[in-house]
Amino acid sequence: MKCKNFVSFEDTNQDGVITYNDVTEWVMWVFYAPGDGILHWVMTNWPGFATFFEITPANYCGFLSLALSASAWGALIGITTMFLGVLTDALKRSLIFFANLDGYASKYKVELISVVVLIMVALVAALIANKLGSG
Repeated sequence: MKCKNFVSFEDTNQDGVITYNDVTEWVMWVFYAPGDGILHWVMTNWPGFATFFEITPANYCGFLSLALSASAWGALIGITTMFLGVLTDALKRSLIFFANLDGYASKYKVELISVVVLIMVALVAALIANKLGSG
């Protein structure tokens, strides 16, 4: 399976219907997007570098794009995991502090509250991203 320049994102293989093959193309397109974007940026902004290392549009969805995409997704997942860990830890500490002020602290109550707060933060972030994307 090779990346394609999609005329229609919904029907990627242009057969007139949306099938399992279209879904696999969507997943592949999303996975390779960071690497292909970096390659495109290099070809656009550093043409001499791209020429020297023979970086061309033929490299889209190739091994170099795979390596760049895997690195980008790994970094994103690592940073997100680290951020959520720090946020969860800070929320737990603050909730335990405030719960102890009232004289009662329940581990499960604190965890439930922190999960609810994280869900609320994720919803607000999704709403902001949606608003930025549509505007």
